[in-house]
Amino acid sequence: MKRVRGRTIRSVAALVAVVVVAAACSSQPTTPANESAGRTVKADIAAKGGSVTIRLNQDWRDFSVQTTGEGNTQALLQNAYATLLAQDASGKLIPYLAESYKATADTITFKLKKDITCSDGTPVTPEVVRASLQNMVTVKSAYNTVNWGKGPYTITADDKDGTVTFKTATPYGPLAYGFSNAFPASMTGIVCPAGLKPGADLTTQMYGAGPYTLVDAVHGDHVTFKLRSDFKGGPEGTTSQTAGLPEQVTYKIVPTDATAVQLLKTGGLDVASIGGTQVAQLLNDQTLSYTRSTGFFVFPLAFNQAPGKPTADKALRQALITAIDPKAFAQAVWQGRAVTSPTIATPDVECYDADVAKLAPKPSVDAAKKVLADAGYTLDNGKLTKNGAPVTIHLMTDNTLNPGPEYIADQWQQLGVTVNADNLPYQQYVTKLLASDMDVSFVESNSPGPIFGPMSQRVTGPVPPKGGTNYAGTYDDTLNSIQAKAIAQSGKASCADWTDFQEQLWKNWSMLPLGSPYQYMFAKGFDITRARGSNAYPINIRKLAG
Repeated sequence: MKRVRGRTIRSVAALVAVVVVAAACSSQPTTPANESAGRTVKADIAAKGGSVTIRLNQDWRDFSVQTTGEGNTQALLQNAYATLLAQDASGKLIPYLAESYKATADTITFKLKKDITCSDGTPVTPEVVRASLQNMVTVKSAYNTVNWGKGPYTITADDKDGTVTFKTATPYGPLAYGFSNAFPASMTGIVCPAGLKPGADLTTQMYGAGPYTLVDAVHGDHVTFKLRSDFKGGPEGTTSQTAGLPEQVTYKIVPTDATAVQLLKTGGLDVASIGGTQVAQLLNDQTLSYTRSTGFFVFPLAFNQAPGKPTADKALRQALITAIDPKAFAQAVWQGRAVTSPTIATPDVECYDADVAKLAPKPSVDAAKKVLADAGYTLDNGKLTKNGAPVTIHLMTDNTLNPGPEYIADQWQQLGVTVNADNLPYQQYVTKLLASDMDVSFVESNSPGPIFGPMSQRVTGPVPPKGGTNYAGTYDDTLNSIQAKAIAQSGKASCADWTDFQEQLWKNWSMLPLGSPYQYMFAKGFDITRARGSNAYPINIRKLAG
């Protein structure tokens, strides 16, 4: 037996066997092969939305919409802040505050809807939008480059024509997606004038034009919102008069799936994202409606290539990657309920290239050992060494992916690698990731749409301590060059370069795509009109009659 942070772990064969046996013992096992992508309970939509209680998996940071780059917090902020564009369930851009737009790779002009107001009644004019976006530029939000490219940016407003124009000096193909309501583009939610005045507290208050206003928030417990009586102009015509739209929304912090399942069954929760082994029993409960979706980003196992790190060695990265089987990982962590991919994108992302799978190794511990031997690594009393020094890897992960970290550590220990594992609560994991405080980590993120541009910035450019969003810690000038060329283009014209990008990730053994888990959103007494990811948005929830 081996131990990681005091926890007994087993081999991948044992881990996967436990999952398979557990599924076989259930009364009607459900697998991705025979389950639908969603279910709606047959009932009319209620005239009034009443109140809804929604699970929030983790605590939030603070309410600074333009600078808090964390998806759990942004899920809350979307209730109070409205973006210029939104997305439908497929990722297609649709109007929100803007009724239309025209975009190129370096310029986008929005025509605003008329008679839209902030929660305090202030009209949302082009100048209000310009001031909000300009503030995001001024505070140098770390996600500006993810949403809009490198810039610099110029923003102008024409109140007479009802338009706002945003220009970037560096062409950025997916520019339009940087103004939508999917994280991190949700950070562009318009901050109304009251929120930009001296003395405004964006960390604890919300100053938006979205459908809800903040009632109260208690860290570690809950956040409550109230529907604005005057809201209009939402995506697909949603207003405060839309039938079934919840009038009061309470997010309850429930960290564990098991507790969330019990609360969903007993009425303590109305809507909850559920994962892991708890999914199958809920799929069999015909009183629940649900949606199933994935993000566009495939979680990779990423290797910090900073000078001095053991994972700066390409041969070691190749061996560590070869020892891991993504399908076994997906089976152990998500019971197979995930999309696996040879690249960091799911198949519905524009320019996804399945042919890069030819560069991936066949998972094998023995093959990994040969890579190490050929590169001059040796074993000393069962411990892997290079030039007499033991090989120690700092594996930093978050505890929502158990038992994945245990499987990875087990595989690498079979190579003789000493693994120091930090399996942390999510917020602690994020803090260390932003500090590049690891040798190897999962990069959990998402793209604001079915496009490569934003997700590519998680693996290129400066690392977070140097002002960038390269969470992976990839140091590859060739990759950076390919990415810069690809991201300056729009649409299919960029695909040849994005193929080169996907291939280079393998050629440099920079990371191993593990999977994009299915995200299940279950509801009782409510219908979820659309969902993508692990958070429910009340604007897409409708109360059922009866």
